[in-house]
Amino acid sequence: MVDHALTDKKSQFALIALAGSLAGVANLDYSLVNISIIPISKHFNVSTSLSDWVLIILGLISVATPVGFGKLGDLKGYRTVLNIGLIIYATGNIMCAFAPSIQALIAFHTLKSVGYAMTLPMSLAITTVFLPAHMIGLALGVVAAMAALGFALGLAVGGYVAGVFGWQYNFLVPVPVLAAGLLASFIIVPVKQAEAPDARFDLPGAVWLFMALFPLIFALNSGAKAGWSNPLILTAFVISAIGFVLFFRQEQRISYPLVDLTLFKKRNFSYSIAAVALVYFLMGGVMFLFPFYLLLVRHLDMSQAGLVIMVFPITAAVVAPFAGSLADRFGSHLLCTTGMLITAAGNILVALLSADSGLAHVIAALCLMGVGIGLFFAPNNKLIMTLTPKEKQGMASGIYRMTTSAGSVLGIVFFVLVAQQVISIDCSRWHIAPSAYKLHPEILIHGFQVVFIIGAALMLLNAFFAFQAKDVGKTVGSAPHR
Repeated sequence: MVDHALTDKKSQFALIALAGSLAGVANLDYSLVNISIIPISKHFNVSTSLSDWVLIILGLISVATPVGFGKLGDLKGYRTVLNIGLIIYATGNIMCAFAPSIQALIAFHTLKSVGYAMTLPMSLAITTVFLPAHMIGLALGVVAAMAALGFALGLAVGGYVAGVFGWQYNFLVPVPVLAAGLLASFIIVPVKQAEAPDARFDLPGAVWLFMALFPLIFALNSGAKAGWSNPLILTAFVISAIGFVLFFRQEQRISYPLVDLTLFKKRNFSYSIAAVALVYFLMGGVMFLFPFYLLLVRHLDMSQAGLVIMVFPITAAVVAPFAGSLADRFGSHLLCTTGMLITAAGNILVALLSADSGLAHVIAALCLMGVGIGLFFAPNNKLIMTLTPKEKQGMASGIYRMTTSAGSVLGIVFFVLVAQQVISIDCSRWHIAPSAYKLHPEILIHGFQVVFIIGAALMLLNAFFAFQAKDVGKTVGSAPHR
């Protein structure tokens, strides 16, 4: 098979910078939009439950479509799909900034979300296809670091931008980076890549997968508010189940499936995907709930809480490039396992927090979790991608993005339900009105403790998954041409 790895050092590092920038701006964008929800509600004089749909639609599309876009990249070219995605992404953001109504904003954000979902799988695929094997870990480490920094930067500046200039500018902030990324893609990303053995696109499979995932994520997002027995929620679950049945039947009967299910017969691949799903499951729930501890128990204001939470992604960003580089030299296996053990220890440290715990305790726990996550991401991602043939890197990237997005949504739903259930039981036991739980920090703390003990147990399980996912001798890339 022809090797398409870049051989020029400047081009290699430029490609890494491009992939890292795209990962960073995507997380920056997500944070900025998240922070803008309340200002948007006030601007259009609508409820936050309606303006939340700006963010919900991003989550729905981010789960339901990346696999299809990844497969398109394998068939039509990673650069082509990436460039189209960047154009849609930037155009959608500009339209959002000038939306005349909340309905128009949701519609424009739907368009932008399609570009977002096209861009992310391609930014991962180009690193593993067009870089030599000995640089893939480093590249994925930089991508993980930039993604974490983008999230942290969004927390830091989103509120300021919305307060001083208006929420509209939070949609415009990513546009220059996306435009620069489009220009860089035309210059840096190669046109030639490994040819797929069958150039046909599995459109029915893409439709059935969308039918399976879109209503599922909708139901999980809306079930708590609407009620799990609500006919709309139950209908969504039924449609999702039918979609999954049709999808798996389709994939098993054709020779050019959207998802190559035989990949999951590789134990290492399955364990690595399960591990990253559990990590995002934890991160989704933890990052959603932890601010409530800082706001309701520690009585910090929003800006102070944001600064404290930034410790986690910044620590992960510092560690990730080193972990990626170490994975290139020594393999992923032990780094991933160690990372999960450290993350479990961080969860235990969080579970020991009380109303009187010092800020140093909080920061130490977040640092420990950041170190663990930073050690895990790049090595595990390298393992996933190197277990996939070159001509299927887009598909693997799509599976990865779908898994991470779905894991985050499921984590939020699960951990919120656990916290609510613990708080409800404690209120009943101590004869406290459920509406008054915020006045009793000991009840809140108990809810957080249970959540993080479960989180620690999940990360210990993940350490087992990571330990089972062994390194492979043959990697996707290859040494540069001499």
